[in-house]
Amino acid sequence: MAEDSKDRLSTDVLSLLRNLESKVTQIEANSRLLPSEVSHKVRGQGEKVFCLVKCVVRSVGEIDTVKQTFEAEVFLRFGWREEKFQGRTLQDIALDEYWDPRIYFPNAVTIDERERKHFIQYHDDSTVPYAYLSLRMKATFKSVMQLQDFPLDHQALKIKVMSNWPENMIEFKQDHREENSIFTNSFTEKHEWTLHNRLIVDPGKNEDTYGYPMHIIKIYAKRKISYYMWNVALVTLLILLSNFTSFAVTASAPEDRLSVSVTLLLTAVAFKSVVSSSLPKIPYLTLMDKYVLWSLILQCFVVLQNAIAVIFARRTEISHFFDYGSIALLVVAVLTLNVYFIGKVLTRKTSTFRDLPQPSPESDNLYWNKRSEDEDYTLNMPDSLRMPTVPGPVGPVEDFADNFPPMPTVPEEEAIDDTKEPLLNTKNELPGATEEDKVSGQ
Repeated sequence: MAEDSKDRLSTDVLSLLRNLESKVTQIEANSRLLPSEVSHKVRGQGEKVFCLVKCVVRSVGEIDTVKQTFEAEVFLRFGWREEKFQGRTLQDIALDEYWDPRIYFPNAVTIDERERKHFIQYHDDSTVPYAYLSLRMKATFKSVMQLQDFPLDHQALKIKVMSNWPENMIEFKQDHREENSIFTNSFTEKHEWTLHNRLIVDPGKNEDTYGYPMHIIKIYAKRKISYYMWNVALVTLLILLSNFTSFAVTASAPEDRLSVSVTLLLTAVAFKSVVSSSLPKIPYLTLMDKYVLWSLILQCFVVLQNAIAVIFARRTEISHFFDYGSIALLVVAVLTLNVYFIGKVLTRKTSTFRDLPQPSPESDNLYWNKRSEDEDYTLNMPDSLRMPTVPGPVGPVEDFADNFPPMPTVPEEEAIDDTKEPLLNTKNELPGATEEDKVSGQ
């Protein structure tokens, strides 16, 4: 019996040891990085990195007012000092073992095409090289539109750039050596929008970033109003003016008067629903909404007048006075409404982009940033690495469409193409970002 109990005890102990070994093996496997994950290297000694940003918008595609999205092809370049690359070339460097800005785009809905390259550049006035990361992508971005003045509105279409490193570890600064640029000749929505030929940079200080740096690139666009003037405003005005025909029917036949005015009112209501389909569901009235709604209110006034006119139908003099007085009030109201709307249109027609923020050497919020002892602002980049700057238009777009410089090319021996590595996953996050990074970054 004693030997049997010893055998059972040893068997139980071995079973427990095997279970413990399997648990340890599982914990070890869970702690390893998956093949798609990356172990991000923290900058030594808590050093803050100043990351210079340069942007070229190669093209802007569809601007969807209802979905509040826009398409754009963007070329971004990020540069930072990297002492560890001193005296070395990219062929000698394993990029996964060094610091990376961990860039992602919080307002990118989809990214269709992407290209990612690294290169190193030494400059004459510095022995410390700059590491550069260039990203080229075609994406759809979400941008909340301010539609109070629709269809006389300007929109700031935003491309938001963020890092998964906190603000105390990285800071974005606009590369002041060259202005950001936009190719307006490739804009596909010219029939509805006019693009500003300059990009505006905002450091995102007014955004809730939860302690993570943000760099916002704004593309300004102005809506063309011709379509809405002819197809919405004019049609609404014609329906409103048609209500005057109800006064041609005698007040002693109220059913005939009301049939005209009520039919026109229902027509206007149906037309209003069609107009609303071209706008997102917003909690405020646009300028066009106000115009259409005031037209509906005036038509309701006509319906109410036709109903009240029955009371005075047997007294001809009072009936005529009531009709003429109502017509006079209606004419004044219609003129006031349209003079106000036309005044808004004419004011918009004479305005340009002059009210937009302009770059200033004293401003940190636009193209230039103040000098810093931690950065070198006197870099002399060769032409082969310099980003193209689009000249301002001096005439119609077609006159200078062929004068844009080509995109910069980097010699093969100076650049590494890591396009095979996905720039972003389906959630627009860099591979290897932890769950805490993903939540904090958004």
